Amino acid sequence: KKPIAKTGFRFKSVECSLSDINYRMPQNHYTIRIKNLLINSNSHVFRVDSLRIIQQNNNIKFGENKTHQINLTEATATKIEITKFDVLRLIEGLGRDKYSSRNDRDSSSIFLDNLDMHLTQHDNGLQLHHSFYFKHVAGTGINFVKAIFNYSIFINSLNFEQSEIKVDRSLLNKETSQPGILPRLNIPFKNISINKLNLSEAKVWLHSDKGEQMLLKGDLVI
Repeated sequence: KKPIAKTGFRFKSVECSLSDINYRMPQNHYTIRIKNLLINSNSHVFRVDSLRIIQQNNNIKFGENKTHQINLTEATATKIEITKFDVLRLIEGLGRDKYSSRNDRDSSSIFLDNLDMHLTQHDNGLQLHHSFYFKHVAGTGINFVKAIFNYSIFINSLNFEQSEIKVDRSLLNKETSQPGILPRLNIPFKNISINKLNLSEAKVWLHSDKGEQMLLKGDLVI
């Protein structure tokens, strides 16, 4: 890994407004599209309007003569807002190419509206479909700057409201789900820890070629 070049630039504040962003992330096979992006260091706000993330088609081999292919992963949200986001400390860390532990107590909150995620996958002739929809999502106690540098994220509380989850029956099959789905999502974090997880007004469906079957309905706290 090449060190980031150090410069003599210093910023008292940063304000950024961008529109119609289309960015393909290297090595992660994701394309990110954003309608509007706003960053303001004075108000510590990071806001995104109309987000769409698409995972490009790819093949990954597990051992000899065994190929699992992800056809498409897509996630959309009409609005994302992060409060208490200190972009100046992020810029400072990029300049030093490291994260300072003195920021460990810094925590932000994230709010998402209409989060909708879809996964379609072919594994050895099986076609899997999963979808996750959440009307509102709220996460608190997150240190985003630390997560960016350490590839590890801790969330104190994560709340999902009005959830509609539909999973393929094969997701419950360990032989199919473990090697075929979870390790294949290219999540940019090595570790994800959640202290409290809450799903309210949730509906969980199991679907197959024969139709859909409701598994759970109600609230869940973990």
